[in-house]
Amino acid sequence: MKKVGQATERRNRSGRPAAIATLGIGAILVTPYCGLLFGCGCSWPWSGLAAQCSFFQPESTIVCPWCEHALAGIASVLLSAVAGALIAAKIGLNTSLSRRSAIVVRILIGTAVFLLVGTAAGWATATATDYPKFLFASDSGPHAWTDAHNRHHNMESARRESLWHIGSNGV
Repeated sequence: MKKVGQATERRNRSGRPAAIATLGIGAILVTPYCGLLFGCGCSWPWSGLAAQCSFFQPESTIVCPWCEHALAGIASVLLSAVAGALIAAKIGLNTSLSRRSAIVVRILIGTAVFLLVGTAAGWATATATDYPKFLFASDSGPHAWTDAHNRHHNMESARRESLWHIGSNGV
């Protein structure tokens, strides 16, 4: 019975370092993953992070939804990071693994959860903001940016026109 208790203790001790490593990996992956999900120009930390993001490019007509809608971006990243870290810390593993192996497996699983939750959150953000380009979406062809800009411009014009009518009618 003592051997089982030692294995459980070893497994439990591998949770905290795995969670911390998962958070670190998530911090490194978040900007290039944003660039992959939205095609916005975000890149690796050593390649400029968000310096090339469409949000910071004045000529861009459609901008990164996580940057444009900061609350959605922060919530998506935090949800992904917390989910990955919690799974890395708490997942039950085969007790025959060494502590080092358990940490590695936990990190891999936590990182996978981070990426999966990030994909779901990114899709939700893209859908909610009517972002025209998500991952490998079919409407990400050569005219997607122009089409989306025209849709946005038409909606904005209609909104302004309705506000003008309200103001001119004295309502």
